[in-house]
Amino acid sequence: MEKSEEHRWGSLNKDVLEAEPEAEAGGLLLELDAQPPAAEAAWASSLASIAACLPRLSEIMVYVSSRVPPDTLGAQLRSLPSHLPGLTKLELRYVVPSSAPCLGSSLQQLQPALTQLTGLAALYLIMGSSPEPSELSTVLPRLPALRDLKLLSGLPQYGLTDAKLAALGAAGGHLQRLQLELSGLGQATDAGLAALGRLGRLRALALDGLVALGPELRGALQRLTELRELTLELDSPQQLPDLFALQSLTHLNLSYVGDELDDDDDDGGDDNPAGAGGPGAGGAGGGCSDWEALEALVRCNARRPVLRELRLLRCCFPADPLPRLGLLTSLAALAIHDCRWRGVWAPQAPPAASAAAGGIGSVAAGGAAAVPAPPSPAAVPTQQGQSWRALASLTQLRAFGLAQCVTPPIGEPLLAELAAAWPGLTSLQLQSLQHPAALSPLPPHCHLDALLPRWRRLEALTLSGSWCNDPRVTLDVACLPASLTSLAVSSMTLVHTAEALRGGGGGGGAAARPPPPPVALPALEHLVLGEVRLGRGVTLGSLLAATPALRSLEISNLLPNLSDDGLAGLAALTALTALRVSQDQESSSDGGGATSASAPLTGMGLTALTGLRSLRQLEWLPWGCEPLGLEHVAALAPLRRLHLVTLRGARDGAITDAALEALREALPLCDIDDTEWSGLVDV
Repeated sequence: MEKSEEHRWGSLNKDVLEAEPEAEAGGLLLELDAQPPAAEAAWASSLASIAACLPRLSEIMVYVSSRVPPDTLGAQLRSLPSHLPGLTKLELRYVVPSSAPCLGSSLQQLQPALTQLTGLAALYLIMGSSPEPSELSTVLPRLPALRDLKLLSGLPQYGLTDAKLAALGAAGGHLQRLQLELSGLGQATDAGLAALGRLGRLRALALDGLVALGPELRGALQRLTELRELTLELDSPQQLPDLFALQSLTHLNLSYVGDELDDDDDDGGDDNPAGAGGPGAGGAGGGCSDWEALEALVRCNARRPVLRELRLLRCCFPADPLPRLGLLTSLAALAIHDCRWRGVWAPQAPPAASAAAGGIGSVAAGGAAAVPAPPSPAAVPTQQGQSWRALASLTQLRAFGLAQCVTPPIGEPLLAELAAAWPGLTSLQLQSLQHPAALSPLPPHCHLDALLPRWRRLEALTLSGSWCNDPRVTLDVACLPASLTSLAVSSMTLVHTAEALRGGGGGGGAAARPPPPPVALPALEHLVLGEVRLGRGVTLGSLLAATPALRSLEISNLLPNLSDDGLAGLAALTALTALRVSQDQESSSDGGGATSASAPLTGMGLTALTGLRSLRQLEWLPWGCEPLGLEHVAALAPLRRLHLVTLRGARDGAITDAALEALREALPLCDIDDTEWSGLVDV
């Protein structure tokens, strides 16, 4: 299903627009901020600048602060048609602090503005309350060009009900694409979802949240004779054949939620692998229903190969599922999250033999752990972990994810084979759980550096040192593909080998080395550094210098400890929209007994943010630091807007009350979230 992320998102403020009068607006989703009553002149000025520089602008996102009342927002939206007559897409994204969740303007209040946008083809309402039945019945018929509608409240208690779905079914007959968020108890039921069957022109439907595919919803889907693409989440194998029976369907994107957490204790307290009795062993949580679902997927997709995306969540399989997954050759995306499986056991060798074997085929010593029972011949591959090779048949794969799973590790040779089999891969996640039940770890020096360049089209990369159960894994930043737009690394050591060799080693040879080419990640927009150690040749400043287009940055427990000086490099990130800092300032060990100590992180490092005019969200969670005071938040006063997430309500508050009041006074668009939970804006 197409997502707004396929557009080139921008955040053009007035200064940028005035500097680039010849800018083209093709494919650009422009971001604006609705203004509170005292600052309505700023809204008018922004629209005038946009109309002068981007007269053909067709797509706009409006962030709505909790300090913008509905009547003020409605008045500002009513000014859109006169300035942007070509507007075809409008997204309202509400900034919803967790301390005040019931927000969002009703469609009824916005009706005079929305119904003037007669050319509006796409309307997205993100966060806030979902529209009431009367609002849907009144507004939707007055938008005759509307084809694409998203209603994603993000708030279970304010989601869609049966009455709202009935109104949507009656008034939305002209819709072709629809995405709904279904969550919360006592909300939409199977009977309510049956109203979707009245949307006869629907070609793409996405239902976010677990769906019970009851008889009425099945009947509704069968009535959608033009439906081509379906995205939903199920937890019952009995419902799968009905999806493949939809004759018009060409793209099925499925998330299957298994019963692993219901039937197996996932707290890591058991030192033996799940189902130590071997494949097919009895006992609680045999994973039979999950295996039944897998078999149904293989069987149904063989008859009608329409499955394009598959996410397996919390599944427990009684045998190795990889050979079966390798039969789903129509897949373009495969994710395996929070799963485990049995039937991959090898007889445990004596300690001496294990030590001699080492590497991929060895079994980690477990002290007095019991020797697993002999496997059944039908379910066990000949060599531990080799069944990952079965996924090489998925030659159309564009995205692969392995996260928080208790599975055999993927060895380096197998990763190389998969890289050759998946030349078009654009998204890769390797992040398995470091669990006592995990099987043999890889050697500590996994050569990820040699593997990553094989994926020349890689855009999103998530790596964790625990994916091979050893946090000593290093990653050479010089080997990261320049095509990356998103990078998340955790439990790893980042190094720049060429730079380290040039700068050290003694003698005249090191000094004579020519400087290596600088690391360049020009397309990178999202960076997450979690429990990462900066090793040879790498500093936070060098990383930030390599990522000039960065829009969101998350730093959690960086080693060496993050300091005020380390934040100085943020000043150059003019496109930065969201920043999250979570740092424990206590001394920490490097694993070898030595402790790292650095200058403490204080609020004075926030002075680097003063010039970041695009910044809209800041999470500030430094543990062991003094709370932010007036002298610290003064650096934030020049910003245009800010959603601040901190620990104001905790015993060790991260900001003083006086500083909060000063920030609210300085920033008309200032939303405060005083809990650890936030949910960063989707930038």
